[in-house]
Amino acid sequence: MNWRGVVAVAGLGAFLGFLLVVFSYDSFENELFLYAIPLGAVAGAFAGSRVEEKFTASSLAFLLGLAVTLTLGLLWGRWGIGNARFFLAFVTVLMLLIKPSSLKDVALVPADYTGGFALSLLILKFYGPIQAVEGGIHAIVVFSGMALTLSFFASLGRWGFEKFRSIGKDNA
Repeated sequence: MNWRGVVAVAGLGAFLGFLLVVFSYDSFENELFLYAIPLGAVAGAFAGSRVEEKFTASSLAFLLGLAVTLTLGLLWGRWGIGNARFFLAFVTVLMLLIKPSSLKDVALVPADYTGGFALSLLILKFYGPIQAVEGGIHAIVVFSGMALTLSFFASLGRWGFEKFRSIGKDNA
């Protein structure tokens, strides 16, 4: 079993569950509907067990979206963070270091990062100190949007550099 495919498609499933929650938010007042996000992640993990392609950048994007957002929320709720640029630099550098396997891998990065971000926000829903911080959730959403954008462009840049670097080698 290819663990990168499992993680990448689980992130895509969490993203699709997140879209389902966002687009049907007004029509459902039941909070149990929020669990479409982890159910989508589990369904995506089962579907990803059949994927043969190794998604390196998108699987890392899902894990980064989950871990960085969860870490930022826990730190922010407990001690407060005045400067979160370290996390943006960490995400950007890590995504520049990882070589994407294909353009499909790069295209899945925003969806997978958003899936990890949505799953971590669902976990942070039950964390009281972050709810008490004025504008804490809004700041985390804005930060995650910036990290999502940087991770996508870093991954796209790395893929482009690898493709353009091999142009001269193919003709020699």
